Amino acid sequence: MSNKLDFSKELIGRRALVTGGTRGIGAAIAQRLLDAGAKVVVTARSRGEALPAGAAFVAGDVASASGVKAIAAGALEALGGLDILVNNAGGASGFPQGTASIPDEDWQAAFALNLFAAIRLTNALLPALRESKAGAIVNLSSGAATMAFGAVAHYGAAKAALNAYSRSLAIDLAPSNIRVNVV
Repeated sequence: MSNKLDFSKELIGRRALVTGGTRGIGAAIAQRLLDAGAKVVVTARSRGEALPAGAAFVAGDVASASGVKAIAAGALEALGGLDILVNNAGGASGFPQGTASIPDEDWQAAFALNLFAAIRLTNALLPALRESKAGAIVNLSSGAATMAFGAVAHYGAAKAALNAYSRSLAIDLAPSNIRVNVV
């Protein structure tokens, strides 16, 4: 007898959107959701080569307000609603010279991608998540949110803000039966 838990098909009938879902962690999350029976849309700026088999694709840039609107509309059209939102897209360039060397535009870009993308996409999809019987939002964070490292201070600050936003959102959405978690 295997002691491995069998989660196959636990998400049949559930509809999920995974940002940054064409490679790396995002692709693995999308594949796990597909394996569990969910209908999945992944999004990224470009399709890439590692699109999980069975997932639909919607192109868009989560770091822009217009990109978020297009992604939300495309995902809802493909899925017919939404139960699970995974805000995975993120990243930033490193600056080995330290915090003071990070230009304003890189601070702004880090917050646009690592914080505002999740806020905007959540807000755009909140009506659909409220219609779900048990909605879930998963925001991917980073150890950089709690560990000081000057080369990526802008990234860490944005992820720390994402953590605080997620805690507040969890309290706000609990009465709507929408879970909010940070990983």
